[in-house]
This record gives sequence, C-alpha cells and structure tokens, in this order.
Amino acid sequence: MELGLQTIHERTAAFIRRGYPLSVFEQAVKQLTQIDVQVIVHTILGLPFESKNDMIDTIQYLAQFSASRQQEKKEKAVRLSEELKAAREEYECLEEALAYLDTIFSVGTGISHKKYGNGTIIARNGSTVEVEFEDGTKKKLGLTVSAANGIITSHMENYDEMPGSYREVIKKEAAIRNAVSYAEKNFSMYAEYLE
Repeated sequence: MELGLQTIHERTAAFIRRGYPLSVFEQAVKQLTQIDVQVIVHTILGLPFESKNDMIDTIQYLAQFSASRQQEKKEKAVRLSEELKAAREEYECLEEALAYLDTIFSVGTGISHKKYGNGTIIARNGSTVEVEFEDGTKKKLGLTVSAANGIITSHMENYDEMPGSYREVIKKEAAIRNAVSYAEKNFSMYAEYLE
C-alpha cells in the first residue's frame, strides 16, 4: 500500500493541502502493518519553505519508524518461533503415543471392548482395526478414538491401561496436527527476521 506522507512538518503539509495530520498517517501505517500489509511511503524533497534540516527530519523520522517496525517484526518472529517449537513438541508427543498404540494394538493382539467383549485384532488399515469377537462377529473400530476413550483395552502382557498423557494427546490428534500446520505457515512469513 502506498501512502503519501510528503513531509512530517504540519506547516508544509497545510501549505500543500495534504489533507490529514501526521497522526492519521501514523495510525494508517500501524493498522496496515498489523495485518501484514507492506507500506511504501512517498515523500517530496524540496517542498516550498522547507530547509535542508526539515527534509532530513522527515527522512530520519521514517528511518526511526522503519527501525521500530523491524523490531516489532523480529519480536513477532521470536513469538511465532516459540509457538512453532511448542506445537512441534506436542506433535512429537502425539507421534510417541501413536507409536505406543501401534505396539499395543497390533494384528493378532487380544482386546476387550466395553460393549462387545473379548476379541482379536485381525486386520489393521491406518488407524482402523478390524476385530473378530468371541461370538464370531467382526467390527471395524477407529483405534485412536476407541483406545483414547477407554472403549478398548489390550490383552498384551504388561498392559494395564494407556498412560493418561497418551490418552489426552491422542484425543487432541486433529487439533495438534492443525496447530503444527498453522504455526509453520505463520512462522514462515516471519522467519527472515530472525536471520
């Protein structure tokens, strides 16, 4: 977005009929940069009644304004970097929990279902397992939902119950995956400010 500042001096701005005070320019820049719109500022050097020092004041003002904006972007990049790190750490916990499920609920493993009783996992496709129950019926179950909500438990040796931390992270699987994607996208727009 291009904005016509021309000068920071109100007397000159009034003479050239700029039409708005410096505070309006500052507010416009602030609002545009908050929504990540790049701002280009036009100045006019050599305006009537402006001295060399007046022109230097305008340029120094813009340089200070630019430096302030760069600092804001750097601070935002740091914050987004921390959010991405936290999202990735939670994703690692999710991966660990899903790996645990892979071990505990593999094909051939006996399970107990709250409604259907005992059965054996006879097939697995991603996060869906097919279970043959003792009465001969076969059911397809969403493994992550069933295990995380305690609907099924494993008969595997040394299995008491899924650790609570795994249960909670698996319940948030979709949200965790979305958070990582969102954090990566947001950080990518600011990564250059950390270099």
